[in-house]
Amino acid sequence: MAVLCALATPVGGLLYNSDNPVGPPVLFGGMLGFPVVVGLLTKRPALGAVAFVISCVSMIVGIQHAAPAWMVFNGEVLTSCQVVDKRAVKQRTAPSYSVSVVDCGGRRFDYQPLSSTSEPIGKVGASTSIVVDRTGPLRPVRPSDVTPVAPWTVAGTTLFALLFVAFCVTRPPVDTRRRKIEKEFL
Repeated sequence: MAVLCALATPVGGLLYNSDNPVGPPVLFGGMLGFPVVVGLLTKRPALGAVAFVISCVSMIVGIQHAAPAWMVFNGEVLTSCQVVDKRAVKQRTAPSYSVSVVDCGGRRFDYQPLSSTSEPIGKVGASTSIVVDRTGPLRPVRPSDVTPVAPWTVAGTTLFALLFVAFCVTRPPVDTRRRKIEKEFL
């Protein structure tokens, strides 16, 4: 179960950047499930706390780098696109953001910045380029968001989480009865 939670976090980060409503539950389920399962598996609160830190880092990496990592392998760069519309989306419970409609040779895409550090798309009428997912589910991103480091970042944090699970499984079990008996005699 810990392995499943370790894998669910980057997959949830990938789905979080799509219009799929399954993304946030998978992301947060993996992020919260990982330390709980590790804590129950080892019966050591310190390892559960370390697992929580690992899952938080894995969640951040999943949200920020899973979509660019996917785009490295499945992205298509569309040049000579034009921004045709820009609208602000205001929400009561979350910060407002802007969505730009980009026309690329008759194909229209809604562009929402991946992060606050994403390159600006430009004003209405500006020429721009975007990277779209050939398979379809992910939102388009700017070419500067797609870096060759992204797949290594996602793979590295996932591998670290899996190695941590292997470390926890190889630890000798905690004998709670022995500790209780020692406390009574001391």
